[in-house]
Amino acid sequence: MKKIITLLFSILLMNFTLSAQNLSFNAICKSLAENPNMKGDFSQEKLLKNAKRPMKSTGTFLFCPEGLMWKTEKPFPSNMIVSKKFIKQTNSKGETSTTDISNDLMFSNISLMFTSIFNGNTEEIQKSFDVNFSSTGNSWKIVLTPKNEQIKTVVKTLELSGIFEKIAIIQKMIMTESTDSTTTYNLLNIKFPQELSENEINTFSEK
Repeated sequence: MKKIITLLFSILLMNFTLSAQNLSFNAICKSLAENPNMKGDFSQEKLLKNAKRPMKSTGTFLFCPEGLMWKTEKPFPSNMIVSKKFIKQTNSKGETSTTDISNDLMFSNISLMFTSIFNGNTEEIQKSFDVNFSSTGNSWKIVLTPKNEQIKTVVKTLELSGIFEKIAIIQKMIMTESTDSTTTYNLLNIKFPQELSENEINTFSEK
């Protein structure tokens, strides 16, 4: 559950032409509505509250209005597909499980948040999250703190940061869980395709 919610938060991607002086939360959300597809590589480090070393993994990702696909390649292969109606997970043994989320209140709220982000609707986002935006030079950071008590039981904060060089690009996400464990995602080799392939589109429509 925590991993799924973390990945759902992760759909916040950014690409907008403006000056560094005009960077704002509203402008970033507006950019998302104009360039909704994002794909690339990721490296992940999860540090449990009392652990000495983080657990590491790497793979590829795809974010789009239809959902997200998170494909882990190392240390063990696995795949997760999150659409608006279902979540499909495939483990390292090739075993697949599908969960219907169309009637789940928590996932419905999170889905509404992402729809609002893709539509540039910052007012809807701020109904459920306290937003703290800051920037220095060409660097920016957003910290989202849930207002919803149900989400608070899983996520304490989500921090997103990146740079602005002609376009604003997210480079890192840090999720702090309610247990104070942290998960850090570094996003690499990012691309913004104008269109998805037929196979990619079908991924989110077929259970």
